[in-house]
Amino acid sequence: MLLANTLVSVDIDGSVASKSEFLASIKAPDYQPAQVVTEQTSVQVYGNAGVVTGVFRVKGTENGKQYVRRGAFHGYLDQNGRAVAVRGQARPR
Repeated sequence: MLLANTLVSVDIDGSVASKSEFLASIKAPDYQPAQVVTEQTSVQVYGNAGVVTGVFRVKGTENGKQYVRRGAFHGYLDQNGRAVAVRGQARPR
């Protein structure tokens, strides 16, 4: 998935991150997802543009503790047909 430069990510603790902060957090050595699965995706087309929404689940280990999180993503389809995420939100399961 492509991430827009204006991406806003809301983590399970309510903290907000920019695209660069989000990318740094998922590259951190203590973040070790074992599985990332898209559970649902919906696309609504409006003329030459569209809106993509979906739900994902992440299982893994962070700081030595196992977790399962579900989250949502929202984005749009540009005229070239690329899906670009503009917002993400995660919450504990």
